[in-house]
Amino acid sequence: MPASSGISRARVIETGIEVLETHRRVSDVGLREVAERLNLRTQSLYAHVEGVEDLRRALALEALSRLSAHLLVEVGGRAGRDAISSIARAYYAFAMEHPGLYDAVISVRRTDPAINAASDDVTRAMRLAFRAYDLDPVIVIRWNRIVFAGVHGLVGLVNDEVFTTADSPVAALERMIRAFLDGIELDAAASRENQDDPAS
Repeated sequence: MPASSGISRARVIETGIEVLETHRRVSDVGLREVAERLNLRTQSLYAHVEGVEDLRRALALEALSRLSAHLLVEVGGRAGRDAISSIARAYYAFAMEHPGLYDAVISVRRTDPAINAASDDVTRAMRLAFRAYDLDPVIVIRWNRIVFAGVHGLVGLVNDEVFTTADSPVAALERMIRAFLDGIELDAAASRENQDDPAS
């Protein structure tokens, strides 16, 4: 089918993002609403996307790209403790400010090579931050998972309105970050001791 005049795949995806941010869940993004926003018949979208799954995949890739860029901006010029805390705060802020995009990030299929590559880019900022520590790559991966899992859990609790006390979720985030950093520095100290110990 020929492409609709004045409409590109990029514009379809951008409109899909608008729908995504409205509904907050990538599974709620459908071709019909995207087409209506573009003043097109639903069938006309097939000139730009193969179907709803192709559109949702494109939204996930865009969401991952935006999150990666957001985190890399935060790590720029920072290192170690400062960089890691900035990344954790930025990740939390992105999830709270862009719930639809964040849902696309966490809902993607990890069997897709392009999705895997984009997901790997998201962890790049944290890997750069860890250069200040002399840690085994396996330990770096472990702490990547711990930090992102912790922040993701907090985001979920906030969005589900589980917190009923007056204490701010951001205050909880800051304490969580300090606990992460203390643990990372303990691992870094242990790593240095092992390197200095000739019997290790």
